[in-house]
Amino acid sequence: MKWLMVLILFPTLVFAGETCPQVGGQCREACAPDEAAEKGEFLDCTEKQQCCIPREASKILSIVVLIDQFAFSPDVIRIKAGTEVVWKNKDSSGHTVSAEDGSFNSGTITQGGEFKMKFTRPGTYTYTCDMHSFMSGRVVVE
Repeated sequence: MKWLMVLILFPTLVFAGETCPQVGGQCREACAPDEAAEKGEFLDCTEKQQCCIPREASKILSIVVLIDQFAFSPDVIRIKAGTEVVWKNKDSSGHTVSAEDGSFNSGTITQGGEFKMKFTRPGTYTYTCDMHSFMSGRVVVE
């Protein structure tokens, strides 16, 4: 009976030392019996789950920029092509998100409103608020 217990526990011990080569991290416990984790196809380990995160799960689909206290926050973001940016207005005043090159303009975004824009081409997009010229931001698409 003891021999059977050792055989059942042994695979867990083998998985415990797997590394995440893409980020140089190490998983405390692999996502057994996940074959992708067995092949090293994972990015990082989470502290809560102590598990490997598949590459596909790490894709960022959208980024939120808050409009609050007459500022864009964050005011500069770096994203991959195909990512959607969502500007959410938390101010009581209306604002716009207007590209300096004219490629996009939100129109007035009222309190609680939002504007979405999907960036498909690499480049740097500088934008301002038409109503408050001191408000500016930049989206860098890689």
